[in-house]
Amino acid sequence: MNTILAGFSEKDISPEYPVPGRLGINHIINPHHAIKAKAAAIKRGNERFLFIVLEIVGLTISENTNIRKQINEETGIPIENIVITCTHTHASPWIWDLQAEMALKFGFEVLDVPWMDKVMTNAARAGIEALSKMSERRILYGEALTKGIVSNRVDPVTRWSICADDEIRNASEGIVDRTVRTLTFTDTEGVPLFMFTNLACHPTAYGGGKTLKVSPDFPYIAERLLKDKYNENLVVAYWQGCAGNINSGKYIKEGSEEEVESSGRRFFEAIDAAFLSSRELDAGKVSYKYEKFSLPVGDFVKKPDEAFEFFEEYCRLIKEKGEADDQDIHDWRRRLKQLDVSVLSDGKSMEMELQLLSIGDADMLFVPGEWYVQMYMGLASDNQKRELIVTTVNNFDLLYVPDEGSMHNREWYGVKTDMRSLGDESAIRLYEKARDFIS
Repeated sequence: MNTILAGFSEKDISPEYPVPGRLGINHIINPHHAIKAKAAAIKRGNERFLFIVLEIVGLTISENTNIRKQINEETGIPIENIVITCTHTHASPWIWDLQAEMALKFGFEVLDVPWMDKVMTNAARAGIEALSKMSERRILYGEALTKGIVSNRVDPVTRWSICADDEIRNASEGIVDRTVRTLTFTDTEGVPLFMFTNLACHPTAYGGGKTLKVSPDFPYIAERLLKDKYNENLVVAYWQGCAGNINSGKYIKEGSEEEVESSGRRFFEAIDAAFLSSRELDAGKVSYKYEKFSLPVGDFVKKPDEAFEFFEEYCRLIKEKGEADDQDIHDWRRRLKQLDVSVLSDGKSMEMELQLLSIGDADMLFVPGEWYVQMYMGLASDNQKRELIVTTVNNFDLLYVPDEGSMHNREWYGVKTDMRSLGDESAIRLYEKARDFIS
């Protein structure tokens, strides 16, 4: 039988009380839906590979390392064989530890440490349990088009695709990839047990950081509907694709329950179509590649002392003002992110990883940072003989990675020079390394 050894698990990582939100200052969010860590493990010969998805905005290098170390010490699986990604839902808490440490020096508390410890502990527990529960499983690949979810947030829209302006709401969706790609593990009878769903889109139906609700956003609704149809124990994990310039729809900034429900239902319909038309992969052909390397940061990344002074100056201004409006929060957060990158890189270079799982004629590539959708299109065009899923790991230390065609316009959202870790040359080099990696 064409099967593979695989095991699955999920653990709750929800905050049990209001916690600091994604924007940090004066922004507290409340538990609304449960958020989870979801894990799938596979085995090929004597080698094991583990894939963990967390329903949060993103992790830092230190948190990623902490989770992998816990799993390695308990199970012996090599750290490089552990892939950790985040769904990048903007309706999730802040979890960037180094930035929180910097902010606390100036009286701004942006991280709940007990909750962060729960995230790391339970993510590790999910991985350890998945590795301990392996059985014979079939594995399927499918794809289908989504409808009414995906929108480019910078082209043709100049600032927000999440917007109350009717003219923008009715504008073209821009350059997008509407395809949902699924990797489904079933039992030997074909009942789905665990499903990875890949889409180049931020889960932002609740709004671009304005929501006061902790939630996995629209993928949560799709999972609920899939459980109702197929198996109440089915686990559905979201692999965010190249979505640095892509949001879900063109809605109001605050988002709404109605938008989450409607986007989730449309997502369910596409996933269901992909699953029903999926084909079985050759489970006897499994390979894995890993590469660790460094690339120079851009000229706009300051030296640590200079970045610290730049951040300290704005903290003083906000304290003197006595309150922070939306623009203050945006500017403060941008300077904090820049300080984070400056400290991590020492103003010189950033360390990163590429990971690639191949099963049959399907490749699953994991890349650091928030890649623009055009970059996926370029890789897929060069890889036409094989199916390709690209997932952004959402390691916030790297931030935005625009495609070469977008680099000239420094005012597009997400391409501002003080919100990027890599300069243009390093961003191009990272893309080239990924292209060579899968070839």
